[in-house]
Amino acid sequence: MASEADHISLADRNHDFLVDVLREGRFPDWAATVAFYKAVHVVEAVFAADLGRDSTSHTDREESLKTLKLQADIQGLHPSADRFPNREIPGISR
Repeated sequence: MASEADHISLADRNHDFLVDVLREGRFPDWAATVAFYKAVHVVEAVFAADLGRDSTSHTDREESLKTLKLQADIQGLHPSADRFPNREIPGISR
């Protein structure tokens, strides 16, 4: 199982790639794919830290997200949210 730090490192690498590709204005299809997998690694980092496990499939990840969302709705904002600050991508407005 990959650790929280492993997943954060991979998410950061994906972020850096996105910045470079979007700055060049090339390969928007790959930028979308990499953005998706950046998000997957952020989610998996939370799972590694909070659940002590990796997802086995996209379906498994979705079910775990639903469980965490329900818990977050009951408890307020999920405590993991503070561990993952937003990183801007130059040239992309929010």
